[in-house]
Amino acid sequence: MNPEDAEEEHTWSARNVRPVVALYVGGVFVGFMALAQLVFHSTDAVKALLVGAVGAVGALVPSILARLEYRISDAGLARRRSSEKGARGLKVLFAWEELSHLVPTRTGFKYFKKMDEPNSLVRFFKLHFSGDLSGEFHVETEDLPRVRALIDARAVPVLGSGRSARLKGRRGTRGTT
Repeated sequence: MNPEDAEEEHTWSARNVRPVVALYVGGVFVGFMALAQLVFHSTDAVKALLVGAVGAVGALVPSILARLEYRISDAGLARRRSSEKGARGLKVLFAWEELSHLVPTRTGFKYFKKMDEPNSLVRFFKLHFSGDLSGEFHVETEDLPRVRALIDARAVPVLGSGRSARLKGRRGTRGTT
């Protein structure tokens, strides 16, 4: 698949790491700082945890600020950093014909490529630890209906629980007669 030859259908950008992750990490550290102070009465432990919290949240900042640009086309899906311009920076994630299925997540989709590995242990390793056969792409909320429509037009199986129905915009029927 050559991304510059493909007819572009939709381009969007998304963050690789959501900003709320930094709040979660900071909250965990604050909880441990409160535990260190209230239970163990150790100001040294609180200071050490504070240094660790600053380091952990500081390490997340570049990932939070970076944006990825995704391009869905008739050939498949490609991405690049928003700072890189031109089609040369596009990295192909998958072509439509090599895709097995998609699973919706809160921030986008997980994709899985077709695999014909007979050994279940090797298949598990390739699927979960190798970046070649599976991965994730992110979609901002405002782009989700358009991307979902383009995926549905490709007749790619989308698997998942009730979460996939919510992404499609359907409401559950539990509790109704």
